[in-house]
Amino acid sequence: MAKAIVGRMAIGETHVVRPEHLVAFHNAARRLGLRLATTSFRREGAMRHRIVRVALEWRQDGRAMMRLPRRHRTAGRFMAAA
Repeated sequence: MAKAIVGRMAIGETHVVRPEHLVAFHNAARRLGLRLATTSFRREGAMRHRIVRVALEWRQDGRAMMRLPRRHRTAGRFMAAA
């Protein structure tokens, strides 16, 4: 199912997914040669992730990087502040 959804997404299109499905969507995008960016948020107390299809040449730097969650947050783990 994830592969079909990701395959039909246009650049800039978004979908909201549950945390347990996030890895499946990223794997589907990788297999199709596409790239996704994610941000996490809470809806009615439950954690959700918004996936956005981005261009292949898109780089995670500058302001765009600040707007994305840290890698450990997308995996559902929170690291202690150093």
